[in-house]
Amino acid sequence: MWIKIAALLALLALLWSLFRLSMGLRWAKVSRESARREEEDRGRRIVAELPSSDGTLGFFAEDHAGFYWPAGEAGKSGLRGARLLLNGGVIAAVARPSAALPDPPRRCRNRSRAASGGRSSSTPGKATLTRSPAAPCARG
Repeated sequence: MWIKIAALLALLALLWSLFRLSMGLRWAKVSRESARREEEDRGRRIVAELPSSDGTLGFFAEDHAGFYWPAGEAGKSGLRGARLLLNGGVIAAVARPSAALPDPPRRCRNRSRAASGGRSSSTPGKATLTRSPAAPCARG
């Protein structure tokens, strides 16, 4: 008898945790769709979803005037070109005919992982938008 009651309680605990997980996933989906709809109502097109380290989700969006992401924005009229980097290497680059892009940023060999908080300084698949010449590699 006690074994059946313990098994029933274990089953109820498992079902409750599965229910909570499914409702949490559903809430996350609804809130993400709501945020996406808000951006699209502003007249912006969502290019990519950008997850952050704290679990929030941001968007890389564009409209007729510029590009927007959680850390800032760039007007299309002010851009001279763009580079797509993968593991620090340039995969693709595009520039206006009237202006050449500066040299790609150098990867510092003397920069340690400890100085960057244990994280690598380059982000795989990171697109960089160039507005001004890249700063030289800092000595550290």
